[in-house]
Amino acid sequence: MNRIYLDYAATTPLDPRVRAAMEPWYGVAGNPNSIHAEGQRTRGAIDESRRTVAHIFERKEEQIVFTPSATTANNLVLQGVIQRFKKLYAHITPEIIISPLEHASIYETARRLEREKEIVLTILSIDAQGRISLKELEEKISPRTALISIQWVNNETGLTQPIQEITEVIRAYRATHESAYPFFHTDAVQGMGHLATQEIKNADYITISTHKIYGPTGLGILILPEEPLLEPIIHGGGQENGWWSGTESVDRIVGGARALLYAVEEQEDRFKNLSHLYTYTKKELSTRIPGVSFYGADEFISPHVVSFRVPGVLRPDIALDLEGIAVSSGAACSQQNVAPSRIFQALGASAVSAQESVRVSFGNQTTQKDIDHLIDKIIIIEKRSTR
Repeated sequence: MNRIYLDYAATTPLDPRVRAAMEPWYGVAGNPNSIHAEGQRTRGAIDESRRTVAHIFERKEEQIVFTPSATTANNLVLQGVIQRFKKLYAHITPEIIISPLEHASIYETARRLEREKEIVLTILSIDAQGRISLKELEEKISPRTALISIQWVNNETGLTQPIQEITEVIRAYRATHESAYPFFHTDAVQGMGHLATQEIKNADYITISTHKIYGPTGLGILILPEEPLLEPIIHGGGQENGWWSGTESVDRIVGGARALLYAVEEQEDRFKNLSHLYTYTKKELSTRIPGVSFYGADEFISPHVVSFRVPGVLRPDIALDLEGIAVSSGAACSQQNVAPSRIFQALGASAVSAQESVRVSFGNQTTQKDIDHLIDKIIIIEKRSTR
């Protein structure tokens, strides 16, 4: 069976150009923290990669932190910002503001901090399209607000948030109150390579995952503000300017920076191709499958994701896998959990409807023929389920 991969939002295949850039560094002796020539050679490769990322985001090199994943980067921001706030204002319980649609690495970390009484957690409401209200955000910010974390593109639905407008609201508050707080963090994992980076460049903290942009697994990139009021959450040799201790993975960093560079340079072409696939998929699903419904309005969706419900078909992701098609019923990080998707339910789906929902995500190898085959299989599964 020739399988079809339609789960690019979970992970992407390694770009051959990225692999070629990484290969010279596989297994190379030379710890980048050593002063000898071998160490300085690997250090040079990391420094060049850091310069590449800094140039893309118009930041200084010391504002770029390489971590083992986007999840660890997100944890560093949430926990690190709160630790520093509490050092500065020991008499105030800090607040974190998030949306109900955040990735688990934000949502669960914030909930844990709340349970441990480290923070007050405010979860914003969303409208029928899954968008937060800028007015509500403006009303919720207070002197105790240390951090606001809003995802650029949701990983299960492709729903986008107005990051530039959120940035403006937060900056206006800081200017009016002459305060460094609150900081604004955006998890940009699902937006990179699909949408224009100009939308997020003014956020204080930005998180990226390279395996979502045809780069290596095991590498996250955290963009820092010029004056990060942040505490490291692990301690050791002080690598990454003290923000993340541990010997760096040279090949992954080289490959990750190269993948990011391609994602930015090729973003317009990728967007055009993905938009065609998105429009075609929705049209064919609507025409050929009665009762299908979609999450979110087209104008607020990143075109690499289509999430929809097929009434009467429970766990269509499992049925499609048996038919040779890889899709998802939600976030890959939560797939071992059989509970209905938290995200689909936050958007109004019942527990049953959430289990009838599926995420299809496209990439640079997806063809229109793949979409036709997907819909053919859904029709077969639906008929089988309604006998």
